[in-house]
Amino acid sequence: MKQSLKLFLAFSFFLISCKNNNKNEPIDDCNGDLGGIAFLNPCDVCVGGNTEIPEDSCASVLDIDGNIYNTIIIGNQAWMVENLKVTRFRDGTSIPLSYGPAWANLETSAFNIYYQYENNQQFSRHGNLYNWFAVNDSLKIAPEGWHIPTDDEWKVLEKTLGVKERDLDSLSWRGTDEGGKLKDTGFEYWDSPNTGATNETGFTAIPGGYLDFYFGNFVGNGMYCYFWTATGYESGKNALYRLLNNINPAISRRATNKKNGFSVRCVKD
Repeated sequence: MKQSLKLFLAFSFFLISCKNNNKNEPIDDCNGDLGGIAFLNPCDVCVGGNTEIPEDSCASVLDIDGNIYNTIIIGNQAWMVENLKVTRFRDGTSIPLSYGPAWANLETSAFNIYYQYENNQQFSRHGNLYNWFAVNDSLKIAPEGWHIPTDDEWKVLEKTLGVKERDLDSLSWRGTDEGGKLKDTGFEYWDSPNTGATNETGFTAIPGGYLDFYFGNFVGNGMYCYFWTATGYESGKNALYRLLNNINPAISRRATNKKNGFSVRCVKD
């Protein structure tokens, strides 16, 4: 009996030892190197280790219309560097183009393009302006693998940039210079004085203005940069957005009518 017990204990110890040893065995990293240290960054790019690829590398993104968007990593998030300009949903369905008085009556998806009236020049760098119904449409306007950021995802970005935790939920201007870290520098797109603009993140926010839902006219190109979030607000008529402007280096968090036409940035799933 004692001999059997000794054999049982010895065998059990052997199994445990094997299990523990397996835990310590090296595994392949994302580059296929046994015991390597390469890893997938927030853009799902295998970086570091023996890849010789910088850890902040991101691949470009293609939408269904063939538009190409550069991307960057800020903190633990991957963001598009350009405003969305797609005219079709992910399944190929066209997003309705609307303008003028008709825009004010819409409670369905629509977009428009900012035009400079004096020469009818299309502002292609500014992307399109979308109402919130397009942002929140189940057909999805973001490319595969990407989505419109929620209010919480914007707050993650803002906290990474330095906005205090206690200020994140305020419906007001928040922070000190965090908006400036997102704004494109100089005056090619921004009106003077473009206060605090450093673009140190590479986010390259440019002022596409907005399409006013009530009058159906374009407002604020050169001065204002409005970005929708995917988050509705209180009454159901409004949704949350972010605002940057040419005279304030902070970031504003506010709510407005879903019928307004704003710019859109995407964040990686």
